Amino acid sequence: MGKRSRSSNSASSSSSSSSSEEKKKEKKDKKNKEKKKKEKKDKKKHDKKDKKKDKKKSDKKEKDKQQAKATPPEARLVTCGPGARSDAFGLRGEREKLLREAVAAGAKIALPGNMPEVKDKSRLDQAKAALERLQASQQKREAKVGYTVGKPNW
Repeated sequence: MGKRSRSSNSASSSSSSSSSEEKKKEKKDKKNKEKKKKEKKDKKKHDKKDKKKDKKKSDKKEKDKQQAKATPPEARLVTCGPGARSDAFGLRGEREKLLREAVAAGAKIALPGNMPEVKDKSRLDQAKAALERLQASQQKREAKVGYTVGKPNW
């Protein structure tokens, strides 16, 4: 159990310090490698997303071009010709026929050109009152709340 010399003590401390420095360098290198890997992964992800976006845009443009080519301008001219008007005249005539039949049957129909005279205004007042009652009883919309209250044991 003799005395230890200073030289051996300092040598052991210098070797331990160098090993700790090496460990620190290794840790730094590992961190740098991990960062580089993460950056590469992120870059790949962004590249994939960009490619998908570009592909969608190009697909959309192609579809628009195909649709433009598929419908010739001649087809448009046919739809806006006098044939469309003839259908409108047919509908108008059919409507007038139905109105004549209803009036002949005794029904009173209010139209801009055919307003029947009403002698008793109490029915109008009753209708207004019923409408006001319905509007008053209708539930009013409330503002939405961003949270809910949970009940215990529910």
